[in-house]
Amino acid sequence: MHLRMERESLEGTGMLANFWRLIKNLKFLQLALYIIFAFFFLPSFGDRWLLELASGFLLLNVLLVSLSTVGAVRWRWLFWLLFAAAAVCHGIYLTQIGPGGRLLFIRLTIICNMLLLLLCIGGILSYIFQTIKVTLDTLFAAVVAYLIIACTFTHAYLLLCTFNPQSLSIPLPLRMDSFNIFESNIIYYSLIVITTVGMGDILPLTPMARILTVVEAVVGQFFVAILMAWLVGRFIAQAISAEKLESQD
Repeated sequence: MHLRMERESLEGTGMLANFWRLIKNLKFLQLALYIIFAFFFLPSFGDRWLLELASGFLLLNVLLVSLSTVGAVRWRWLFWLLFAAAAVCHGIYLTQIGPGGRLLFIRLTIICNMLLLLLCIGGILSYIFQTIKVTLDTLFAAVVAYLIIACTFTHAYLLLCTFNPQSLSIPLPLRMDSFNIFESNIIYYSLIVITTVGMGDILPLTPMARILTVVEAVVGQFFVAILMAWLVGRFIAQAISAEKLESQD
């Protein structure tokens, strides 16, 4: 009886370890799914605080997954510093301060988030290039980096619009009490630019907005045409090599 209980306990521990290993190996898959969910569904959230909570969890998820790819421990403090600075600035923005103060702190929040996302992109790309064996999660790491690039440009457009609300032809005034609705339009614009769909309903109106739009479109196309194609090619080549080795055995 005692031996059976020990065996069942060991089996349970082994199942838990295997489950945790599976989650760890698919960390980029869950992050990619959450980002896609955020892009499509978060703008439709009616509850402001629920939207803020879901957005904060998204940024934390990006941070933790990116930190798992960063080998150098000495750089991790910078990730957490930017995350904390963005959280503090955003918390002050949400308080009932004057319009000028809210605009200042939303700009600081956007800048901190942009810098954090750029660090996360660098960490993920470094992980991809250092990976010896391309797995399914490596492919999703590239997808995550692609989506985070779109998020980074979203913040760049937002920052630009806080200085000049007429930078993009969005049929909605930039107001602090409806900033999330304005942000959802920017997310939509960034996604159609990076995928070069070009619906034409939102247009860049200022030189700086046009420069950012061209840069994002070029980066998006090079990312898919070069990095994604290279990873998929390596993934297929490894699968073919594994099949040949199995047939020889």
